[in-house]
Amino acid sequence: MASQFKHLFSPLRMGSFTAPNRIACLPHGTYFDDRGLPSERSIAYYRTKAKGGTGLIIHEAVTTHPASYGNVFASKEVAPRFKKLTDAVHEYDTRIVVQLAHAGAQMQATFDTPWAPSVVPSPRTWFPPHEMTVAEIKEVVRSFADATVKSREAGFDGVEIQAAHGYLFTEFMSPFSNRRTDDYGGSLENRMRFTLETIEEVRKAVGGDWTLGVRISGDEMMEGGLTLDDMLVIAPFLVEQGRADYLSVSLGTYRSPSTMIDPMYYPLGSAVYCGAAVKTVVQAPVISRGRIQDPVQAEEILSNSQADMVGMGRALIADPEWPNKAREGRLDDIRKCLGCNECAARILYYAPMSLRCTTNATTGMETQPGWLEVTPAAKPKKVVVVGGGPSGMEVAEVAARRGHKVSLYDKSAELGGTALVAARAPGRDGLLEAVRYRAHLVQLLGIEVHLGAEMGAEDIVKLAPDALVMATGSAPIIPDALGVERAVEARDVLSGKAETGQNVVVIAGEHHIQALSVADFLAGQGKRVYLVCEEYYSGMHLDHLTRHAIYQRLYRQGVVFIPNSAVKEIKDNAVVIVNVMTREAHILENIDTAVYACGGRENNALYHDLQGKVKEIYAAGDCSGVKKLIDAIRSGAIVGRKV
Repeated sequence: MASQFKHLFSPLRMGSFTAPNRIACLPHGTYFDDRGLPSERSIAYYRTKAKGGTGLIIHEAVTTHPASYGNVFASKEVAPRFKKLTDAVHEYDTRIVVQLAHAGAQMQATFDTPWAPSVVPSPRTWFPPHEMTVAEIKEVVRSFADATVKSREAGFDGVEIQAAHGYLFTEFMSPFSNRRTDDYGGSLENRMRFTLETIEEVRKAVGGDWTLGVRISGDEMMEGGLTLDDMLVIAPFLVEQGRADYLSVSLGTYRSPSTMIDPMYYPLGSAVYCGAAVKTVVQAPVISRGRIQDPVQAEEILSNSQADMVGMGRALIADPEWPNKAREGRLDDIRKCLGCNECAARILYYAPMSLRCTTNATTGMETQPGWLEVTPAAKPKKVVVVGGGPSGMEVAEVAARRGHKVSLYDKSAELGGTALVAARAPGRDGLLEAVRYRAHLVQLLGIEVHLGAEMGAEDIVKLAPDALVMATGSAPIIPDALGVERAVEARDVLSGKAETGQNVVVIAGEHHIQALSVADFLAGQGKRVYLVCEEYYSGMHLDHLTRHAIYQRLYRQGVVFIPNSAVKEIKDNAVVIVNVMTREAHILENIDTAVYACGGRENNALYHDLQGKVKEIYAAGDCSGVKKLIDAIRSGAIVGRKV
């Protein structure tokens, strides 16, 4: 065991069980389940976490009541189905508890009216909520007690009540969402009543010798909501009166979304301060979270008494072997989370889409042969990969692990492709980890790398590869506007190849983060930036969490948003825009530079030229169709398993 991690790998007593180390896998949705019950896919997913050395797994939220996506525990199959999952986890020295939840007013995108303490609409739902009667409150309390009994029968080591992130228990506790005048509203004691009654019934149902945890938001991070000072009063209630065995401390609600699942704009350890503060007022273990990615960072949090256990969600999605690698001192081998939040977006905003990870293409593929453990090639080949971006490196790594002799060629002076350019924007340096990890593996596997190699068709044919993979990325799309030759392209601005004046128009011709990033880059230099897009807003296809964070940055820097508008003409010192709704033209005066950020198109001419000239040929990444980084890396993972 790596001696520098004596806190991280020490056991922790948590109620009725002892976790073997201080690493907790936090609850997160997967959409691997079967009507809320475990499937073979979800069992394999959690088994991989346990095998990777995680001390405590907190299973994703399971609902207990028909007014919150249905009562999963009403199924007769619940105990035997979940028992298969808990047995799989218990094959290893790992404990598992299940989070029990009621969405309250935040029940997303259903035609049912949500239940809540008061009629305070949520930004997540289509309809205002129904104000619960006292009888309905009692009904929900009983549902949690019944679910707890079945959870114990299913082999879980405990339950965790979801009282964070603006769900039903938070709604009762928060003065923002609880406007009641009866015994369940008004004073803090009354607003705590529902939560404490639920905990009491759960304790009655299973006794005091079984672990009960509670997850809370240390701060709702919104006007009129619960603050950290409020939570420092509430937390002792939960431990002393509710007899919670541990508290898991998170942050935010869906009114402050980027604080709940902090994107790469947030610093590492961004929410740890909340857990650290709660730890000072309770005599129970506290789990802290917030972009905890590195074992050294985790050890420091524990040694500084900022937590009793470090909670990680995305870090263990990116690398389920994170604990074992840390224990063995293999820190460079850890595949760290980028903070891109594609995983969260698929569950919370693109749903129903099953969990995937940008940097770990095996997530969700645990039951598929050849993914967790690659299948050795039947016959080793000479494989040439052209293009050293994340997709090309992914191909090279997978192919090499299968036993092929791989050579990697790139025209640039370093590996990384356009990820290196995108990472130059403020707050986007997390993308560098996608490059660092793959470049490390390329070196570790002894892959032959040729940099500064501008490869033409003849050069490639002379190499006589058994299999050729073209991962040559994309070229910028140039917008259709008069005078576009006067404009510069976003990649050139970020890379420093192009300069801009003081007053800049950014043309958002793509719907993800490129235009927003270059606007942020320029505004950070003190420039006056106008962001023009044809849609209702720029970044429509960007995940809501990241979009919330970058829009905060842009508004604070004075960026002027001009939606529903197209650029018609770029002049020497002006830009003509047209409202796409009314067709009215407007001139932006005193403009020094126009920057177009319109995404890319496949750079695949060489791929087509080489058809029939080599034995096998494949395209990967943007060369096979422009896509997000998550899809480009996955494309490389697939091609690497094909060659």
